[in-house]
Amino acid sequence: HVSLTQFASLMWNHGPAMWAKMNELGIQVPRLTGQEMADLLAYLYVSHYFEQAASASRGRQLVQSKGCLTCHSVRGKGGKISADFATSKVVGSSASLVAGMWNHSRYMEAETEKQKISWPVLTGPEMADIDRYFQSLVKPSRR
Repeated sequence: HVSLTQFASLMWNHGPAMWAKMNELGIQVPRLTGQEMADLLAYLYVSHYFEQAASASRGRQLVQSKGCLTCHSVRGKGGKISADFATSKVVGSSASLVAGMWNHSRYMEAETEKQKISWPVLTGPEMADIDRYFQSLVKPSRR
């Protein structure tokens, strides 16, 4: 888990040893364009290189503590107002989850007002943990 600036300093500090090894192996040091570096960073970003490792167990705890089970359920346990996370079609991938949450937000806003409950606030790492938990609920054949 490193920030983008930490990544840059790691590359900077690793440069001399890497160049020496590349020279020893007869490999030319590549020059990267801004677009090539952007592509590399985009790949590392979607591979979660810059994130702390997500935890399904923390995600399970968050689903409970953030009040998600007031309306939702997991394998039939919890609320009955909205989808069961274990069988929902939006919990199989991170992109589907983000789209599902966005599409669900208007309905959820109305429901939180109706039930007089607070809108759950989530940080990026918390969302990653919840996503990991949801993915752990999905049967391998659905992935």
